[in-house]
Amino acid sequence: MRVRVMNKRQFRLAILAAGAFASRHLTNTDVTQGLEGASKTKVLSDRNTDYYGEVGVGFVNIEDDGDELRLLSKAKFSDKLNEYSASLDYGMKF
Repeated sequence: MRVRVMNKRQFRLAILAAGAFASRHLTNTDVTQGLEGASKTKVLSDRNTDYYGEVGVGFVNIEDDGDELRLLSKAKFSDKLNEYSASLDYGMKF
């Protein structure tokens, strides 16, 4: 049996997101670790405070029958690291 859907409506939404973030360690950043019976290793962090920014763009397409398509792209940047990501999600209600 074939069902034909007429007058199907869609809802589209464009997304733009931006943010700035800061974090600070409240305690000592040095970490000592080691396996049982082995000598311990001390890891030193050169930063107590981290700053980074994020910028993201994308769109969402929602249809009457509950299907949803999301495409998002995001960039995260700081003075030590740049990270880029993208995601494509499809959701179907049944």
